[in-house]
Formats: sequence, C-alpha cells, structure tokens
Amino acid sequence: MSANGLDVFDRTLEATHIWLNEICSELGPDKHIAWKVLSVVLHKLRDRLPLPLAAHHPRTITLGGASKSFWGGLRVGWIRAPRDLMATLVSARLTLDLGAPVLQQLFLTDLLGHREQIITERRTAIVSSRDALVGALRNRLPQWRFRMPEGGLCLWVELPEALSTPLCAAADQRGVVLAPGAQFAVEGGMERFVRLPFTGHSPEVVDEAVERLALAWDDAQSSRPTRQGRSPLVA
Repeated sequence: MSANGLDVFDRTLEATHIWLNEICSELGPDKHIAWKVLSVVLHKLRDRLPLPLAAHHPRTITLGGASKSFWGGLRVGWIRAPRDLMATLVSARLTLDLGAPVLQQLFLTDLLGHREQIITERRTAIVSSRDALVGALRNRLPQWRFRMPEGGLCLWVELPEALSTPLCAAADQRGVVLAPGAQFAVEGGMERFVRLPFTGHSPEVVDEAVERLALAWDDAQSSRPTRQGRSPLVA
C-alpha cells in the first residue's frame, strides 16, 4: 500500500535513494555532496525531457498562460485536468472571480491557432533583447555579476554593493522603472540584487536603458538621485 496514496511518488523516492546511495559509493558518504551532484544531473536532464515527469501521471493538473508566450498584457490562463475533475475546478473558480474578459479569451483562441509562428518570432525578439542587455551590461557596468539565463525573461544581477533600493529609486528618476531585489525576498533582504527584464525591446532601447541605469548607479552610490525630463522606459 502506498504511504501517500500515489505509487508514482513512492517509486520516485525509492529511485532517488538508490541514486544517492550509488553516488555516495563513488564519492564518499557525504549525502550533501551526493544531493548536489544529483541535482546538477537532474537539472541538465530536465531540459531534454519532452514533458515534465508529472505530466505522465493520469491525475496530473497542469496550468498554462498567455502572458509569457504571447504578450504580457494578455492575462488569460488555462487548466488541463482529468475530465472528472473539471466540474469541481470550474465551480471553485466561480467563487474566486467573475471570469476573464470574453474579448481577451477570443483573442487568445485566435492566437493559439498561430502559436508556433508567434512563439518563434517572439523567441527571436527576446533572445535579441537578452543579448543586447548582456552586451550593454558587460560594456557599461562590468562590475555587475550575473549568469546567462537558460530560460525566462530576466537577468538576476548581483550588485557590488547592497544598494538595490537606492538604485531603483535613482533609475526611476532617470525614466527606468525597476523592482529592487527586496521585493522578491521574504521579510526584506536581497539588497545586493536587482531584476532586469528583457521582454523583446529593440537593442537601441536596451542600450539607452542601460546607459540610464549606469548613471542611476552612480547616483545611488553618491546618494544624489537627479530628476531628468526624459520619457520613461518601463521594465
């Protein structure tokens, strides 16, 4: 009898312990090292799998949305679930809101019919924007540290000093709107980090944004935010 009612989870735990023991037999008894090795291997394998492992379970519920794939302003999502659960999910949803706007749902229905073309074009634009941001940061702010992301829509940048909040305040004065790292931490913290989105802006816009950000960094370090009469660049 399964301990949790789902045999697939029990089999996964059993396989994990077997892998950890095999790693320990090769590298030594430290389970912390074994966990790190296993996590790296599974992370590399993850991107090669055609579907998440959980998607193969017959009771899996998956969520999707349009904002990342199509347009950030299209806040419509969907649920895939076993048919016998749909009535319960729909009833629960009706207690939470009045429903997504019909016009947006119709837009999304049409967009899904051109999904491959749109995603290909959007991916090209996002990669171009990411590369422009990376290049501009390395040129203008080489002391900032980050890893080239394998996915997603932003860089998570480590600053030389814990000045994320003053930096974002100074950047706002120069027309670049960002969220400081503290907004992504529990009970504060993350003041050495800032989130820099790249969402498909042209390289020219990205270069201008980084130029303003470099000036804002100087302002934050000297505590001299200055107001400039320039149109905002929102990120």
